[in-house]
Amino acid sequence: MNRLRRCGTTVLFAFAAALPVGAGAAPAPAPVVAPTHAPVVQRYGGDEGLPQNGVNALVQRHDGHLWIGTHGGLARFDGRAFKVFRADPQLRPATSDVTPGSGPASDRILALHEDARGRLWIGTQDAGISLYEDGAFRSLPACRGTCQVGAFVESADGRIWAASSTGILRIDPVTLQAVPFPGGGVPSRYDHLAWGRDGVLYAGGHAGFAAILEDRVEPIAMPDGIDHVVVLEPDGDTLWVATRGALFAFDPVDRSWRRHAVADVNQLIRDPHGRLWVGTYGGELLHEDEQGHWQAVGGLPRMFAVSLLFDDQGNLWIGSHNKGLFRLREPWIGLMADPRAAMNLPARAIIDDGEGGLWFAFSCGGLRHWHADGRIETLSLSDALGSECAATLARDRAGRVWIGSGDGYLGRLRADGRGIERIATWPDGASIRAIHEAADGRYWIAVDRSTYRLAVAADGTVRSREAVGALEDMAANQIVAARAGGVWVVGDRGVLRVDGDRVLERWTPQQGLSSRFARAVLETADGALWIGTYGGGLNRIRGGRVDRYDRDSGLFDDTVSCLLADADGRLWFGGNRGVSLLAAAPDGAAIETVGYTVGDGLVPAEINGGTQGACHRDPSGRLWFALVEGVAVIDPARARDRVAAAPAALIERVAVDGRTQPSLERLHLGAAAQNLEIGYSAVDLSAPERTRFRFRLSGVNDDWIEAGRNRTIVYPSIPWGEHVFEVQARSEGGAWTSPPATLAIARSAPWYQRPWVWLLTTLLSLLLVVDGTRGADLETACASGAPAPPRVGSAGSAGPLSVPAAAASNRRSSSASGANGLRSRHTEGSTAGRSSRPLTRIWRRSGCAARSRRSTVRPSPSGSW
Repeated sequence: MNRLRRCGTTVLFAFAAALPVGAGAAPAPAPVVAPTHAPVVQRYGGDEGLPQNGVNALVQRHDGHLWIGTHGGLARFDGRAFKVFRADPQLRPATSDVTPGSGPASDRILALHEDARGRLWIGTQDAGISLYEDGAFRSLPACRGTCQVGAFVESADGRIWAASSTGILRIDPVTLQAVPFPGGGVPSRYDHLAWGRDGVLYAGGHAGFAAILEDRVEPIAMPDGIDHVVVLEPDGDTLWVATRGALFAFDPVDRSWRRHAVADVNQLIRDPHGRLWVGTYGGELLHEDEQGHWQAVGGLPRMFAVSLLFDDQGNLWIGSHNKGLFRLREPWIGLMADPRAAMNLPARAIIDDGEGGLWFAFSCGGLRHWHADGRIETLSLSDALGSECAATLARDRAGRVWIGSGDGYLGRLRADGRGIERIATWPDGASIRAIHEAADGRYWIAVDRSTYRLAVAADGTVRSREAVGALEDMAANQIVAARAGGVWVVGDRGVLRVDGDRVLERWTPQQGLSSRFARAVLETADGALWIGTYGGGLNRIRGGRVDRYDRDSGLFDDTVSCLLADADGRLWFGGNRGVSLLAAAPDGAAIETVGYTVGDGLVPAEINGGTQGACHRDPSGRLWFALVEGVAVIDPARARDRVAAAPAALIERVAVDGRTQPSLERLHLGAAAQNLEIGYSAVDLSAPERTRFRFRLSGVNDDWIEAGRNRTIVYPSIPWGEHVFEVQARSEGGAWTSPPATLAIARSAPWYQRPWVWLLTTLLSLLLVVDGTRGADLETACASGAPAPPRVGSAGSAGPLSVPAAAASNRRSSSASGANGLRSRHTEGSTAGRSSRPLTRIWRRSGCAARSRRSTVRPSPSGSW
């Protein structure tokens, strides 16, 4: 008995042990199973950069950042990294004109609130209130900076109300002066504040439940007689008010109370879908399902939740008392791995039943029939096929389901749906990897390293069986109809289109295929042939040209075990790393795919490929994938919603020659400045690893440059002048729709690079050249006794050369024409013309004389003149 048979027997025994035994025992009712959508849990603690594991307060600001208040400091999170702000020991309560500090007044943060002006209010345990604005902190003089502040709310007029250990404070938004309420201040233990729909502010805490009226605090009795309020949350028309004993919905208008079923609540929030989530004193997190029943959230440790927040992407953030920060991503990938129906085994193939249900084949685990009503039944294969090791499934045109086993048995579901009938066998336990009914009604069966054609009668009798000679020694794992006729056979010798025994097309590495180990093929409406390989990436063939894509060119996974097209024509790939979506048609040598893995709820993320049917699109358009444990289902419509909106890019750091610059809006560079480094980011609290960037710098690179995931750019040198740096972000698979972040850059030219300096330098250089040329001409003239030849100035030297050129011209005209030349000079008659000749003659005469004198002077023998 081979290994697969032994595996199947072991699993069968284990599965059978769980079934009722005994003669006449009634079969157990079929369990009702549905895909589960469990939240994806991510924990953040000290190893990830969180300053302390006690998370007391959470708020998401207008720029998308998540701010976290802990007992060990204040942190800002962009989805990738925490920036921690520690208490500034120099920060003391003072007026607004005092230099702000670099951190809040205390590290023990209890409350956070962003007001309508974008300022962050920080309530501390032992240092009152700090305010964060324009990148700096300051401490307010409320309660002399020594009280405990546990909650903030904002009124319609912009005033801030704070619940402190010294009483309720009312703070002017402009002067930032805090006034105790009511006048004179009444110390109280109110820790929670909330506005009711009646426009009244309500408070709750150790002092009970009360309404904050215009001039007084009016206590309101609790229905259960308990005077300690632990939860006070506004929710539409009601307020949720919880004590240690019960949870109530309070109507502020008619002052009525409605007791809720769940109790022992210490935190409460409503999600974007309208369902309540609560944290309990017992350490559980519960949520309402669609029927209004309470369900415990799995995947979380037992913990005391101190703060809850839903961000703008639908993630639930949980701040715990001592176990750190948790993020729950909204699930959208369904899993079917229920052990009650033995669905948690390695899946091999999926096919629909034609009635709204599905068949699942499991490696050494038999068949499961999932009915349209959710019932799931197990169908044993051992009697007909010798083991439970199903390897592949197919459904013919008559609607009959065919099964290929890992032991060389071919079976078919009986017409009445009750049991399996054996059709054919092959020796030596060869595995059947693919089954396909061709246009002529014959069945192509891929067995081990051969492929056969079978003619099967209606009663299951095999009339003929013949090996396809062209496919001998090829381990095929997919056979599908080809649009141009024949079938595509995919295997370890590439992809072949075969009609009968003739190979009509062959795609192997010799024809440009990236690998001979082909796994899947798909023809699309645009005439392209897509081929997925094991380890060699993806190939697209159009018009005889092969385009190859791998991880270096944007493919999510170099293993593509199956290919599916959804109702919109988008392509989906399954591989070792998970499921991926082709975001857009390939552009040249690049491709962009969006990968979905464990972080999206695909657990485990590996597709169990290698046989036909490893992925399947059902009649309703859902996509099913056989996993190494269980089965996953994806609704492509929901996947479209998972492409996040383009996040806004942020310029976070600017450094010149390694020195960080204080301004992130306008940068002035000196003449010697070099190595401009710009660090940028974007906030994505769901999948920051999918954020992409592009940038440009006017006057340097005016076209956008794709930066991928890179978040830093260095310019060794910036040209003189005014420039604008822009950086833009988008989510993988999305468009560049967010506005770019900009940085104005000015680099002044040094004094020697200014235009007037260059002009003056040029003029002086030309004068020196002209003077040197004149001197050489004069030497020649003096030596020969002839006048110096004329020089014609170029356009760039017309000024300096115009005087000698005019003089030479006058001389030529006077000597050649005699009286006519004089008339001409007289007729021309300009002063400049008349004066140029005498000046030129004087200049020449004196120059020759001086040179003659210098050349004849000699010192006397005695050394005297």
